[in-house]
Amino acid sequence: MKSIAQRLNMETDWNTCIVLNDQSPLPMQQQSTQAHDYYQPLPRGISAIRSHLENVDHLPLLVRLFAESSPKSVLEMTRIFQENGDVVCCVTHSHNTLSSMMMAQSNCAVHLGSQPLPGHAPVFALPCSIVLDPVGGIQAFYAIMMLCRRFGFNTQQCYALSIQLSLTLALLNFILEVLTVCPPFPILQQLWLLLVIIPILCLSMMPTRSSGQDDKFLPTKNILDLSSAPRFGVYFFLRAASVIGMTIAIYLIALSHSLELSTTADLITHNHLNLDGFKDGIEYSRNVALFFLVVYFTTQSMSFLHRTQSLYQNSPFQASVWVLAATACCFGQGMFLFASTSSHNRKLPNKWWAVASSWVFVVVILDELIKLHDVSLFHKQQRKAKFVFDTKLGMHSPVIGGQYIDEI
Repeated sequence: MKSIAQRLNMETDWNTCIVLNDQSPLPMQQQSTQAHDYYQPLPRGISAIRSHLENVDHLPLLVRLFAESSPKSVLEMTRIFQENGDVVCCVTHSHNTLSSMMMAQSNCAVHLGSQPLPGHAPVFALPCSIVLDPVGGIQAFYAIMMLCRRFGFNTQQCYALSIQLSLTLALLNFILEVLTVCPPFPILQQLWLLLVIIPILCLSMMPTRSSGQDDKFLPTKNILDLSSAPRFGVYFFLRAASVIGMTIAIYLIALSHSLELSTTADLITHNHLNLDGFKDGIEYSRNVALFFLVVYFTTQSMSFLHRTQSLYQNSPFQASVWVLAATACCFGQGMFLFASTSSHNRKLPNKWWAVASSWVFVVVILDELIKLHDVSLFHKQQRKAKFVFDTKLGMHSPVIGGQYIDEI
């Protein structure tokens, strides 16, 4: 390849491989003839690679090809990749009996080879997570990878939604406790949200269909990275503010009507009132606020169904499991509100019901704006990751997939 590039007057002074053996078995004359293949700015041997990564840079991790390797050196190189946050997948075959330790060390090991008996793999393939037949095994492995990626993305979104809703509930109760205007939600209602409503909404996202781009996304390093924590903190407070603000407002308005106060300001200025004598009004106000809180939680879960696609790109109503779960949560909470407040005389006026119900559009718009900003940064991060992944040491191309590096 380099001889052809030299005839075309192209630069060939780059590293094509990295040597894992500390002492080369090649004679000195043969080493000199192959000096262009082992361009020496890269370290030589496992010990030198570790020292280079600690003191110089991470360029040895960008090299795709290794030379003069042994099972022990490959095992150590696998550990080096894992120590630097990379996920190592080992694919071996039934004739390779020397890679058992490497398969056990790797994050995922796949065995391709004929089995001596149906349903039984060779003993040295026991460390493998997956055993596939050579005929059609690669296609099956690709299908398994796409299924795992889909499950991983859905699990990530499930955890993100669970954290968002749980912290929103905690912050809402903290604000109600600090305001001392109206009592916070009792423990039974909090457990109802934490153990029933939120898990149903989160788990219903697991069967969500793939967006069709799972194979195009590059995973992040397998290391703890808190650089995005401030940005996600801002996202959380913006999303929580839209829900907490209207929930507290509805709570105060319903409570003021239950106590027959002229305005909500009277409730704030007379926070020394003995509310023990107005248990029915407090219970009614809590149930109304709890109903709209469940509605807002369900509305927010729509934007978490897909990591990179907005609602107009991928309708949430295509996720049938989530539609059933969202309908069950809202309908069940509405039936509980109707049953518990049917005998209450001083109810919330219809205009406030309309205002609180229309607030879901504000929640959706705010969530979509936050998601658009997050998706733009996500795609920018993906372009940088793809650039690093596609970079070969010593080769600097200004074009990546039709886009210049300056656009990254």
